[in-house]
Amino acid sequence: MGRICLFQNLERDRAKKDCGKVEVLIKTKRGIFMKNKIKYVALLMFIIIFSGCSMTGQTDNPPAADGQQNTTSTGEKKEQTEKSESEQKNKGVAAPTFTLKDMNGNEVALADLQGKKVYLKFWASWCHFCTQGMPDLAELVDQDNDFEIYTIVAPGYNREYSEEEFKTWYEQQGYSENIKVLFDQDGTTMRAYGISGYPTNAFIGSDGILVSKLPGSAPNEDIKERMGKIQ
Repeated sequence: MGRICLFQNLERDRAKKDCGKVEVLIKTKRGIFMKNKIKYVALLMFIIIFSGCSMTGQTDNPPAADGQQNTTSTGEKKEQTEKSESEQKNKGVAAPTFTLKDMNGNEVALADLQGKKVYLKFWASWCHFCTQGMPDLAELVDQDNDFEIYTIVAPGYNREYSEEEFKTWYEQQGYSENIKVLFDQDGTTMRAYGISGYPTNAFIGSDGILVSKLPGSAPNEDIKERMGKIQ
């Protein structure tokens, strides 16, 4: 609607200007036109037709009130959008919400972590680079961080073990018990986050905004640096 209203307003302004030119021309040349009434009428009709100052052009334009109403509505929407953006602490998009269970059956909801920064690592048991980075992840978890750390696997999705098979495999690896593993049944959360490879790191601000994603293995220093830059 913005383009249509703007275009019609331009046509209306152009018509008013042309009509003003006609009026000035009439006043200036009145003495000449009065000498020959027939030529005056013919010339006036010619100018009116080609100046665009016609009833058809005027009636096609919407009332001024309608145009003002549309402008106000657009302004209100812009104000609401700016207000919503001003409430965000970080630049990005809203992180897809999830409620997943850990290996002990406890539910973890992203909504419950509001007010905290969250680092997510999406991975799989068959991914060599993922398992290779588990010792570093255990070291990161044991540090005093100002953000929460969760890892997410998807049992039964993309060649991953079933939930029970994964638990058995995980215990055999001897990984740290402090690493929090969440089960994303059938990969629903994986798809919501657009995960196309493992491992993939996701950085979420305390306002629930997904600031960035980083595919591939990431050193602890890089993870902490990224998390330190968001609020």
